[in-house]
Amino acid sequence: MNHASFMPSATRCFFLCLTICVLVPGISLQAQEGRASINGTVTDQSGAFIEGATITARETATGQVRTAISADNGTYVLPLLPVGTYAMSCTRPGFATQTRSSVNITVDQKATVDFALTVGEVSQSVEVSGAAETINTTNGAIGQVISQTPIVELPLNGRNPAALVILAPGATDGLKSGVFTRQTFTTFPSEGGASVNGGRQGSAYYMLDGGNNMDNYGNLAMAFPNPDATQEFQVITNNFDAQYGFSPGAVVSIVTRSGRLLCALPGLAQAQSIRRLSGWQDHQGQAVHLRQLSGHHRALCGQRRFRRSPQ
Repeated sequence: MNHASFMPSATRCFFLCLTICVLVPGISLQAQEGRASINGTVTDQSGAFIEGATITARETATGQVRTAISADNGTYVLPLLPVGTYAMSCTRPGFATQTRSSVNITVDQKATVDFALTVGEVSQSVEVSGAAETINTTNGAIGQVISQTPIVELPLNGRNPAALVILAPGATDGLKSGVFTRQTFTTFPSEGGASVNGGRQGSAYYMLDGGNNMDNYGNLAMAFPNPDATQEFQVITNNFDAQYGFSPGAVVSIVTRSGRLLCALPGLAQAQSIRRLSGWQDHQGQAVHLRQLSGHHRALCGQRRFRRSPQ
């Protein structure tokens, strides 16, 4: 056997396996990130499936746009969506465009939004308002979503949103009840742990933006982000998917807050937001300041976001 020719081949194989081991966990993490998905079916007035319809979802806070095309059975899927409120539309030549102005999705939700198109021109638009709340018809997961409102407005000891996990049915604070133990000399003082449906210490799996947020030494949750940085979190207590394979009891999936598109705010709200951020106070010249800020902001929104730095 020629050992000289075998060594380079073995070296290439080793580095190839090493690259796969490094990249695959990153891809898996990107595929989760505590994000949600929207799926549904596109039909006509008679209930027949419509193929080739374009479904567009635009996040109102950031302006991010995602699109999908319905399959031959009329179904579509918009995966890996950041949590928030979306404006959706469905278009197909020969049918009037149908829009939905406010579709709210939460962390790890699999929402179902169906469209029933009517015959007409694409330029015609049918807006569906006051629609029923999006329902998860994909799996049987049972849980409680803690939105940003209680996180910010409820009094929290130490400003730690982890205390709100017990708002989910069947959840108790394992440390305060004395069932769990914490070694104070080896753990963070703000670590906590929930006992869901009588689960033992470590049975609740905490995730932060799709990543592991557990202290594996004490089987407790690592520190929560503060209320200003937490957008929402979900406590899944039963029937969760196999993607949460580390937990026998419950899953706590936390999503941190992201930025928003200030240019999307209408006229006066733009100027008021800029005035609050810049620290301007209300004086006699408030109207002048508002006009100046509004015009300056419109000019900024019309310019390119990135500029080349001078040499």
